Amino acid sequence: MYPNLKAEMARNNILIEKLMEVTGKSRSGVSNNLNGKGAFTVDEAIKIRNGIFPSMTIDYLFSLSDKQ
Repeated sequence: MYPNLKAEMARNNILIEKLMEVTGKSRSGVSNNLNGKGAFTVDEAIKIRNGIFPSMTIDYLFSLSDKQ
């Protein structure tokens, strides 16, 4: 789930801890979301975009496919 978010995390050396920091979620919560066992809320998506990837759109980051 969220292939673009995962790809941008890899490209920018962003670790799961950074997502934990900006969302306030636990490691297992963030990991579950990244692996399709749940979804980020709209509020969490906004926090991730604003706090880590401000130049990217939410639509791109949280697309369920890797098509741009």
